[in-house]
Amino acid sequence: MNPLAHNMGNATKEELETFGNFVINDLGIEGGFLWTPASPSIMIFPNILIRESLIGGCYKWEAKEEVLHEISHLKIGEGGHGKEFYAIFGELVSKYMHLDKWL
Repeated sequence: MNPLAHNMGNATKEELETFGNFVINDLGIEGGFLWTPASPSIMIFPNILIRESLIGGCYKWEAKEEVLHEISHLKIGEGGHGKEFYAIFGELVSKYMHLDKWL
């Protein structure tokens, strides 16, 4: 856990679920948002499994970035980190990182 995270606010379980599900629905892609005690977060099609340690354990922007990272994998349908992945990830960060309605 980041001992300084409370200074900028921690992400709650509800905030992350709402944010992740909003993005998935907004993109119109098949997929679900699940929690895992394992680390790191991972995409196992058709779901993203987000590590529970994000809850209260990091800054909100860090948690959003990780959720968007896994949604990028879901959008392209694979787990690699090539040009296509980073193009999608960049688009999602640009479109959704500024949203602080939930985070």
